[in-house]
Amino acid sequence: MNYKSNAEALLEELGGDSNVKGLVHCMTRLRFNLEDDSIVDDNKVRNIAGVSGVVRQGNQYQVIIGKNVVKFYDEVKKLVNVDGLTNTDNAQAKKKSVLERIIDIIAGSMMPVIPALIGAGMVKILYLILGFFVSTDSTSMKLLGAIGDAAFYFMPILISYAAAKRFNTNAPLVAVVTAVLLHPDFVALMGDDSQKLLFLGVPVISAHYGSTVIPAILNAWVISYIEKFVDRITPNITKGFLNPALIILISAPIAFLLLGPLGAIFGKYLVYVISSIPDSFHIIVMVVLSAIMPFIVMTGMHWAFLTITIPALAIPGGEMLIIPAMLVINMAQGAACIGVGIKTKNNALKQKSLAAGFTAIFAGLTEPCMYGVNLPLKKPMLAACIASGITGGIVGAFKLSAHGFGIASLVAMPIFIDHSNNLNLILACVAAVIVIVLTILLTLFLGFEDPVDENAKELKKDVLQDKKVVAVEMKNITSPVEGEIIALGDVSDATFANQILGKGIGIHPTVGKVISPFDGDVLSIFTTNHAIGLKSLDGIELLIHVGLDTVQLDGNGFKAFIKNGDKVKKGDLLIEFDIDYIKSEGYDPTTIVIVTNTEEYQDVSASMDSKAVFNSNILAIA
Repeated sequence: MNYKSNAEALLEELGGDSNVKGLVHCMTRLRFNLEDDSIVDDNKVRNIAGVSGVVRQGNQYQVIIGKNVVKFYDEVKKLVNVDGLTNTDNAQAKKKSVLERIIDIIAGSMMPVIPALIGAGMVKILYLILGFFVSTDSTSMKLLGAIGDAAFYFMPILISYAAAKRFNTNAPLVAVVTAVLLHPDFVALMGDDSQKLLFLGVPVISAHYGSTVIPAILNAWVISYIEKFVDRITPNITKGFLNPALIILISAPIAFLLLGPLGAIFGKYLVYVISSIPDSFHIIVMVVLSAIMPFIVMTGMHWAFLTITIPALAIPGGEMLIIPAMLVINMAQGAACIGVGIKTKNNALKQKSLAAGFTAIFAGLTEPCMYGVNLPLKKPMLAACIASGITGGIVGAFKLSAHGFGIASLVAMPIFIDHSNNLNLILACVAAVIVIVLTILLTLFLGFEDPVDENAKELKKDVLQDKKVVAVEMKNITSPVEGEIIALGDVSDATFANQILGKGIGIHPTVGKVISPFDGDVLSIFTTNHAIGLKSLDGIELLIHVGLDTVQLDGNGFKAFIKNGDKVKKGDLLIEFDIDYIKSEGYDPTTIVIVTNTEEYQDVSASMDSKAVFNSNILAIA
């Protein structure tokens, strides 16, 4: 492969060196910061030899290369006129607007809490289902209801803890101050209308803080400044006991006198506005929101909607905007993929699109659909948006409401159970059927440019010319990480899920260590220590990528024990990583293990076991 000519072609499609403000690379991608990314034609970039795909993320234009990314990077680096090759992350941070920073903070504070909310949401689903068969007045049902409600009621404490990590302040102290707003005595005082509530003569506005988001984040933000102030004014000898006491004494009154009321009033106002939308206007909102939601999801702005969604779930009417819209778009994205799978004559695309489609419909995971199929083909995305808008108008007209929190999908349909309206669940099911059928029909009608297998033929030709196809006996790759095994297609990063870089497996890690699965050499370890490339003595090339998009952590939370070119033995410690830190920063620690020279083998199959332990077989290669 001629990397120089390919790099020149890439730079030309990106608008030349004058359009490149920054460039870095991770283990598989070139990450550009462009002056104007609107002039770039993604399809032309994808057609450049050696390019496996593109992803637009924030202000980054990411070009997926694979294992040869360093060679590509070196050639591009020679062509761009960037002083020192500005770090993309820094450039991106400087360009972020106030709104973008607020969304980042909300998303970073919410994401670590999402697993708890989903788990509690499933308990709530169980409670709702059982409510059809047994009395909800029984003590067992009341306790089950408490189990499901706890995560939502005490959610401000969880969010404030995560937000404290975001603001680099004392998380337990922030959680304690937020807990004051949920203390039973405080709650009782808030609900007592018989007396005027004062604190040192200052009126306290009555508000309910269970299930709120904004006050919890504001607490963490303010305490990050109070902590620095207190640390400056206290003697060293008293810091151990005086600092936390002063922080609590100062920040708790600020929380319930100022920050709490502001956040609560803002949250209640948003819920009031949504619940007060006239029928005709509500339909218009649902049409527009359902049609454009996929693009909102791509930007990450959808996390900001949690400030509306969570409080709305606590009112009798339920949430009638975001979750119903998410149900419609998740079904539509999956259905568009299924439509592609039905129509395409490209076997690889057929397999990929059908797998991604059913994953989106049944589990609500749409990234493989959007990034791997619908966006690249364009018209399937258009079909999904049209069908989403139409169906969104229908559910808006009938006021479909959600009564539980979860990823909108067929599996999570019970979140639409409403004991006061038995037709609500039926409406959700009918809406799902309508949008699925409509999207498939639109996809088939609009069509798309069905990619031929010429690229695959050319790739195969290059492989045969450049490399001798290896015929080997069955070889086993043991697990370099301990944790729960997931299929590669279920990973939320489309680059990995669609096997662009090769076949392999995903692991949700439970131990923050990576060991060598065989004797061999270190081909490369990225500077941030989050990913490593290995080559076994018999030629198997393996990529071990810890976390999704963890290159953004800039090495924080990772420690490497080897360097490029080192020889390793099976069982050698390669990397240590902090799982809790990765999660607290809002990133998914799922570790990817991929055979990057998959094309040299007849088959690479993943283990069907549910758990991986060090030295257990996870991949079989023939």
